[in-house]
Amino acid sequence: MYAKYLKEKAKAKVAVLYQNDDFARICSRVQGAVAGGIKVVAEESYEVTDPSVSAQMTSLARSKADVLLNITTPKFGSQALAADAKNTKWNPLHIVNNVSSSATVLKPVGFKNVQGVVSATYFKDPPTRSGPTTRR
Repeated sequence: MYAKYLKEKAKAKVAVLYQNDDFARICSRVQGAVAGGIKVVAEESYEVTDPSVSAQMTSLARSKADVLLNITTPKFGSQALAADAKNTKWNPLHIVNNVSSSATVLKPVGFKNVQGVVSATYFKDPPTRSGPTTRR
């Protein structure tokens, strides 16, 4: 879904932050393949044992990418969003994977600082308790 969104931004230069594990590498490769002509100009990974992603965000900011694809877990997603909010010289479109799009990730950064962030979620709509309805 994110790759399809990126296709609309054909000339975008993308930076990717991801956890150094199979899930993130697969997500990154699949999105890159689907996006086709999207140019990835920088990639940084982190380990779950890292205290922060500050160094990775500094490196990604130097890339001058138009888009930051954030494929992280909540702790590091929040850190990346906070680092992005503090960096006034680099202001990419920040795409956050659904794992890090919850209010528990966004609230510590400050909702005013995450305006314009793009994400998706897969939660069921509570009013439709018995599932989808058919309109006649």
